[in-house]
Amino acid sequence: MTRTGQTRYPYLSDDWFAVAREQTTAVLIGRIGLTARLQFEASSAAGPIRWAQVIADGQVVEWRLGDLDEPDVELRLDLAHAWRLAQQDTDGTAALAGVEVFEEGLLGKGIPPSPMDLGERPELDDLPVVPGATLDVQYEYSAGPWGNVSFSLSFVDGKVDAMSLGRIAEPDVVAKCSYLQMAQVRRGDIGILDVLADGGTVQGPEGALALLGGISESREFRRAEMACGRSGTTLGALGELHRAPGYVGCLEGLLAATDPPVELGGASG
Repeated sequence: MTRTGQTRYPYLSDDWFAVAREQTTAVLIGRIGLTARLQFEASSAAGPIRWAQVIADGQVVEWRLGDLDEPDVELRLDLAHAWRLAQQDTDGTAALAGVEVFEEGLLGKGIPPSPMDLGERPELDDLPVVPGATLDVQYEYSAGPWGNVSFSLSFVDGKVDAMSLGRIAEPDVVAKCSYLQMAQVRRGDIGILDVLADGGTVQGPEGALALLGGISESREFRRAEMACGRSGTTLGALGELHRAPGYVGCLEGLLAATDPPVELGGASG
């Protein structure tokens, strides 16, 4: 298939993955130890399309159609949303909202991707009632899996009252860090002081900061965080990959040679 003399490839075809591997497998993103095994499934009119991507020591070592043995997570979405992500045609928050996570041994069902998976944890029910511990927190995570992610969490009398992707109008506290740092803090791999030393920020009145610190460091809240699976760190690794300049350049070149799927208006031959 040619257009203006340039060879083009249907999105998610065997030929497309061959070009994707050729262009990206030599790109290092400078994060030794950064590893993720991702299985994807896109629903389409012709049936599900399944593909795998493996990051090992900050490098794409596998990217192909088919199934992956022992993936960290399986991400399911519809084909139109997958195509929008490939084009980077949506912001990071909306991109994440269109994905469902499946992880072996975790609740046995699809769940929202991290950080929304926290809302699925029954351990949050154990948070004690603390009269007056009421506040709204806005989190801004850079380098999400497909761009920056906004997330809000509201507490009423010490209990989680609501959480959602997106921004709230007048938060009491605003916390900023990378998506991967968020996941690493939740898993206990790093602490808040490590995040602050690496450029993260937490802003708000002293009283609100004290309330947030007390709740988020409580045994009950930490138990809920630790009960979450690997989707946070896995998607964080994908985010670090997607912001690496060399990899971004490869994706832009690949997109320029890509036709959308036929059912979304792509070329048919």
